[in-house]
Amino acid sequence: MIDRIESIASKELARLSHNTIIRDGNIVECFGHYTIEPSGDFWQVTKDNTVITNFDSLRTSVSWCIADKSNAYDVSQQIKFLGMQLVSKIVELRLASKYAKQVRSNLTKHAIVQDKLSETRARIHSSKEQLNKLINVTKYIQIKGFNNEPPRFRKEADSKRSKNV
Repeated sequence: MIDRIESIASKELARLSHNTIIRDGNIVECFGHYTIEPSGDFWQVTKDNTVITNFDSLRTSVSWCIADKSNAYDVSQQIKFLGMQLVSKIVELRLASKYAKQVRSNLTKHAIVQDKLSETRARIHSSKEQLNKLINVTKYIQIKGFNNEPPRFRKEADSKRSKNV
């Protein structure tokens, strides 16, 4: 009896895997095709064992997966572009911060580096704001996808039919 239940459960999980996001420790499996895992200070996204890119946050990574899975290619490309740009700016900020500490005694160089740091911080902030807008779009895409799913249970299907009559 237990074997039968396990068999049914594994079949059902396999059937639903294309619509699930599962977190196991630091690794996230999305929709049966995407894997998100930490890579240094960033999150690396792979699709069918092919590395796509690194993102600054898990939230952005999952949003990219949702957009790509939903065939919202313009949104996924924008998220990918902004994500890559943001990771680049974060690395640039870290390097410039280290350099600023080294040139503290030279006031001219230190002032130039501080200006560069301010500019980089502003660009990071701008990129994060744009990414947040795209993340909200992917939330909408995901919710819209849930609303378009067919009813899974008989009772739910009957109640929807009776409302339409």
